[in-house]
Amino acid sequence: MRILFLISILLVQTAYGKICFQLFDPSSHPDNKIIAKMYNEILNEPVGPDYMWTFKQKMEMYKKSIQSGQSNQAVSIVNQPDYAAKLNRRYSYLLQRKLNPQFSELLKNQISRIEKLKAQYGDWKTILKKSKKLAQKLNEKRAPQIDRQNIESDIDIMGWHLTYDYLNQMILKSNVMKVSDLQMIIGLLSGKTTHLPWPMGILGRNDINFMYSIDPLTKKPFLNPDNSFLAGVAKVALMEQVLSWINENPFKLHPIILAAYIRQAVVSIHPIADKNGRLARVLSDYVLIKNGYFPAFIPKSTESVNKSVALFTYKSFDEQISPEETVSITYLGVKRSYEEFEMILESK
Repeated sequence: MRILFLISILLVQTAYGKICFQLFDPSSHPDNKIIAKMYNEILNEPVGPDYMWTFKQKMEMYKKSIQSGQSNQAVSIVNQPDYAAKLNRRYSYLLQRKLNPQFSELLKNQISRIEKLKAQYGDWKTILKKSKKLAQKLNEKRAPQIDRQNIESDIDIMGWHLTYDYLNQMILKSNVMKVSDLQMIIGLLSGKTTHLPWPMGILGRNDINFMYSIDPLTKKPFLNPDNSFLAGVAKVALMEQVLSWINENPFKLHPIILAAYIRQAVVSIHPIADKNGRLARVLSDYVLIKNGYFPAFIPKSTESVNKSVALFTYKSFDEQISPEETVSITYLGVKRSYEEFEMILESK
């Protein structure tokens, strides 16, 4: 399965390193029309075992089950092998969208500025060896704050710091992430400090997880089955695939681009019951720091507007968040980390 999340957002450069973007436009690259056609054709394919229904009809049954609170029926539908396989195919098509050439050229210029900063300050492993305190200060700047919504307690923040301590130890010892490391990271994010590595915690056949949407008028969350994630029966295999992308970079992508795609992949798979956003950030940062770059600093209320970068296979092709937006957020997060590091040095 290709990891090239290639899209069509027009990006314009305004100030140093600043990127502005528009929403995904599938018509801006001819290949996207072909990919969209294949994505949409799955709706009319029959699903087994009796093939009495089309994928679209089963998808509507699933949505109604969620809205009516019939979770057992929803679980039964989403984890039926043929249905789950078609969800995965739609997901794979979303991963194949093509980048606008103008975006690619602009991004190349922006990344060249990051390369100069990397050359100026040295790679992350060097900073860990020479000045662990500087690395810790930057991580404190990047740490989440209690907001009583996503970050509810000091345990959450402690888990963040323990996770990055573990990540830094991994970088100094090895450049390979194993399943046991993933288990450890999931445990640490939850504040588990004993009996590690913690069990994997990946959701399985009884998984029925989805995201609420925020009503633009009332600003209140509401049940939205369109924001459902991939089938639970597929999540272990999908996360194993993500680990292979992390360790091998089979498409030889620039680490900043790969880090952005890894973040989007993990949050789209949604492998654990809670803290998927943080897990996605951690695995994305691992790609960055193992390649010498600073981990991304993506605070709330910035260009991301705390927006999910997940891909939802229940939505139409052109309703998806653009991967360029994901790349832009990661690039700007790396750039912000270098800027914060400069301020830390100046304050010494």
